[in-house]
Amino acid sequence: MQTFAPIIAPDNAAIPRIFSDRHPDAIGSYGPTAVNWAFSQSIHLGRVTEARWWQKTVLNRALEHDEYGDLCWRTIIVSAPRQVGKSVLERVICAWRQHSANTFGETQDVLHVAHKISAALEVWRPAARWARGTYGREAVRYAAGEQKIELPDGSRWLIQASNEGAGVAFSLTMVLVDEAWRVARSVVDANLRPTMAEANNPQLWLVSTAGTSSSDLMAGYRAAAMGGEAPRTMIAEWSAPPDVEDISDPEVWRECSPHWDARRLERMTEAYADSTEWAFRQQWLNQWVPQASNPFIGAEIWHRARADAPLPDGPVAFGVDIASDRSHATIAACGGDTVEIVEHREGVSWLVRRTLELVERWRPVGLAIDGLGPAASVADQLAVVAQEGGLMTLNGREMTSVSGQFFDRLQSGTIRFVPHPELTQAVAGARKRTYGQAWLFARETPEASGVPLIAAALSVWAYEHGSAGETSQIW
Repeated sequence: MQTFAPIIAPDNAAIPRIFSDRHPDAIGSYGPTAVNWAFSQSIHLGRVTEARWWQKTVLNRALEHDEYGDLCWRTIIVSAPRQVGKSVLERVICAWRQHSANTFGETQDVLHVAHKISAALEVWRPAARWARGTYGREAVRYAAGEQKIELPDGSRWLIQASNEGAGVAFSLTMVLVDEAWRVARSVVDANLRPTMAEANNPQLWLVSTAGTSSSDLMAGYRAAAMGGEAPRTMIAEWSAPPDVEDISDPEVWRECSPHWDARRLERMTEAYADSTEWAFRQQWLNQWVPQASNPFIGAEIWHRARADAPLPDGPVAFGVDIASDRSHATIAACGGDTVEIVEHREGVSWLVRRTLELVERWRPVGLAIDGLGPAASVADQLAVVAQEGGLMTLNGREMTSVSGQFFDRLQSGTIRFVPHPELTQAVAGARKRTYGQAWLFARETPEASGVPLIAAALSVWAYEHGSAGETSQIW
């Protein structure tokens, strides 16, 4: 039986920055069995002779089982930078699972999908060559669109492109989605997950480098795992923190690399010299970045605006904004030349009470909301702030000034921000929305929610105009 020792990384590896704890029902793991089997076979064409520490660590956690031998985890998220051995991990889990009919009490049908079928082929091809030599020519089919390995017991390893027809008509026991940041969530939720409804011990694997902020599949599942909303979802992620300051520091590189040696240092040094900042962050630091198109607010502007300390003592003002679908809301504070996100939570039921608590405690010089946006729905409930400095409900023309002046201050370097991941993502995905002959910050974009950015801009406006009363309406 597998025991659970403390996780200690060797000198040539790093512990995941984000890693699910051992499942509370786990009494053992099939991980060592999978590793021993996979590396006792020649499924890697001789290029790989032993498992790396990080691969064994992922398999040990992902294949935890309970006292009945059932797998504890239903969804596995593995995220790591480029060229660390994710393909080997994928080959091991797919091949071992295909050969585990006796372990799980039924024939195994494993489907490996990728944005482009050529990516799945690169993982599958060495195992297919081994299977052909082991089980005979009839065990492997290479015809385009019909590639598969089929064992004598009927267990199959199939590969497909991740289009809208992926998985249709199959009844599967495991699905692996390769480079999941490129795959639409609808393909997984509507097509692939339902194929495992009748399986014993089904598992969905999402393996990927970090994507852009429009990657709805990986970003959504990742957020649910990190937020504790999916108790049967395991996550192992090697990445640099979102607020890392110096991306040229080899120590930063090492901490987000599951495998480290002199060759990787050399490759990352070359990549840093040759890549754009966003490409290096995504591919080598495994950080989520905006769309590949040039961001509205450049990374160098945002980096320059980072505050070295929290809000200074003195007068403060607040800005509040709500998502159009009321799925989340943000309260931002401004004091002097510094902005900080005070609260960012799901839903809106908490917003009024929390805002009034802040008003009572800090006696702000102003509190600003978009009078034509979703936050206008709570204006009546915030009327009490008339006694504490004024509630500013801004019209459309004033909101264009809020957006433009805030952008100008960013460009000129006269505003600073306390690091916050939601604000960073909002800035990275910032886009303009036309309003007459002017523009506003967009509240929703394909890249990210703009709500934290709008709240921050409103807090700056409230600080600059609150005391003087330069606003359309003060309650």
